[in-house]
Amino acid sequence: MVLLSDYTVFEKGLNYSNDPTKRKIINILYNSNNKICLNKGLIEVIEKSITEKDLFRAFIKELSDSDRFINEKSNHNNSFYEQLSEIYNNSKVDFLIPISLDTKKELEPIKNKLILINDESILNKSWIVTEIISNGSCNVSFKDFKSDNEIKLFFEYIFDIPKFIRNVSIFNREQDSTYLNNLKGNNILLYTLLFSVYRDKHIHLETLKDLKKDLGGKLKIFYTSNKRLIHERKIIMGSLIISSDNSFSNLTTKEPTWEINISYDTDKANEWMKKCVNFKELRK
Repeated sequence: MVLLSDYTVFEKGLNYSNDPTKRKIINILYNSNNKICLNKGLIEVIEKSITEKDLFRAFIKELSDSDRFINEKSNHNNSFYEQLSEIYNNSKVDFLIPISLDTKKELEPIKNKLILINDESILNKSWIVTEIISNGSCNVSFKDFKSDNEIKLFFEYIFDIPKFIRNVSIFNREQDSTYLNNLKGNNILLYTLLFSVYRDKHIHLETLKDLKKDLGGKLKIFYTSNKRLIHERKIIMGSLIISSDNSFSNLTTKEPTWEINISYDTDKANEWMKKCVNFKELRK
């Protein structure tokens, strides 16, 4: 993910204390899966604002050396927070994640997308993203939810993480739209298992018609009859991977055993997408 950070995150993380928040920030800043969005003007403001300037300069060098530096333009005549909002609103980066330690009135223009890495509550969007950018993944199970509505909200939070959703690839043996309604209208590609396609094509086309009512007219179904090609239950949006070990329709508080894992991994996502060439599109 590409992180657009409030300078207070650098102030808290790049110092010589040893509290839990500092350790969490260090995990975030030095996670090789995370890139940091900055520019020369923002770097100058941060250098003037934080205490440990040498540590910050060393961190900027590490970003450059590891190719984790993303440069986005902004008007340097504006305040630091105005520039953050400007960058966020103008950027074309799919997974640009604005992060802060707490809510600030200066960040009001982007508050709906702001991730608060100090948020102690769980199962909300800030917690999900913080788990991913600090630990590499977010894992939950049936034990974490008190109601099916909480599960529904959890999926809504996940689908709200990207700034843009360009394509959604769903791998699922079943033709099921459970928890996917918030993706309606996006380019959704469903890879699934279908048998006797030529003989029962009218039945499968009716299934596609019903799914389009739930997920929108851009939905496309791709199928295989080879069980070995489709066994997983995954949703892939860019490099964000949502995996379930049970069918989506069984993700309820009444079902005794299941878990969901969310990770951000470009290499894994690309490997999964390679198998798509083995599926055929269901057409009229």
